[in-house]
Amino acid sequence: MGRRIIKKDNGLYAVWTTVCDNFLMDDVTQEELIETLSEWAKENEVERLKMQFKNNLYIHTDYDERCERRDELHGERPDRNGFFEEDE
Repeated sequence: MGRRIIKKDNGLYAVWTTVCDNFLMDDVTQEELIETLSEWAKENEVERLKMQFKNNLYIHTDYDERCERRDELHGERPDRNGFFEEDE
């Protein structure tokens, strides 16, 4: 969705959408705007993931092959969080 955040003369904000050419939010603070848009993004991502699992999209069974490829490319295994040691 195309959105534009607009700062108004009164110091508050509005959010315009190009989808329906109307305001999604009006006269909100920066904090309210961030909180609301973040929540909408989270809800959208949750729905996207649910559909992905429901339709078995992009669910692969080649974990071991991916591990071998990773180790081949990087020459080492990452730590538990998926990070590699930094060269000093």
